Amino acid sequence: MKKFLIGTGIVLVSIYLIICVLLYFFQEKIIFIPTKLSKNHSYQFINNFEEIFVEVRDEVSLNGLLFKVENPKGIIFYMHGNAGNLDSWGNVAEVYNTLNYDVFVYDYRGYGKSDGKITSEEQVF
Repeated sequence: MKKFLIGTGIVLVSIYLIICVLLYFFQEKIIFIPTKLSKNHSYQFINNFEEIFVEVRDEVSLNGLLFKVENPKGIIFYMHGNAGNLDSWGNVAEVYNTLNYDVFVYDYRGYGKSDGKITSEEQVF
């Protein structure tokens, strides 16, 4: 009985360690779930907006949208969640526009129309 428990414990610890190692090496693929859009995709939003492309390191272009209002109180820099793209997150600007704020929201590398792909947490920062 003692050998059985020790053997079972070793198997369970081994499985746990393998899972931990796999999660470590594939964490970006688990955390970041991008949805691509074609470069000629046309956004359809009710609010007034301007599409902007921002050049960043490594000659990568990030796609962003600036939702504008007349006489804004300020601007909100909005970073959307870990999945989707601006097509599904752009509607969040409507809430802040009604409060009289401009809103800038952009897609991370590999999301929507943005170039590149996320390979590390540092790229997000």
